[in-house]
Amino acid sequence: VSRSLFQTNPLPVLTATDFVRYNMCVVAGYANAGEFDSLGKQVTLHIDASPGDTFNLKTLLASRVDAVVIDKSVFRYLLLTDTVLSKESAQITFHENILAELPLHICFQRTTIGLKLQQAFDTALHQLDVKKIENAYFQELESKKKLSTK
Repeated sequence: VSRSLFQTNPLPVLTATDFVRYNMCVVAGYANAGEFDSLGKQVTLHIDASPGDTFNLKTLLASRVDAVVIDKSVFRYLLLTDTVLSKESAQITFHENILAELPLHICFQRTTIGLKLQQAFDTALHQLDVKKIENAYFQELESKKKLSTK
């Protein structure tokens, strides 16, 4: 999880408290970062909660907020696949200073079959090169985008 910011107006922020003077957009119901979420609940931060990341990025492009909180892979995917965002992608950049890295949990039923599925998943996960798969996926999307714009 990190921030997507206007390229022409980068925000000089390093911690959640640095966001106090900015208008932010988050996806309603998402966990972002402990301190950031806490400050948002205390109404210390100026946060708009929206239905999704695409909406947030379009709100950013419309200059209605200063920054949005978004996962880097989601950001990259949306800029490649959403026609409006794709056309305006030069206007948005991703702030490399990460707000938080959050765990992703997968749930299985507490049954014999659920345990077998969990063990099979764990084994398969350890054999995957996730970065390689992710990079190949985005290269394929970029290739498709280039072909569709010709």
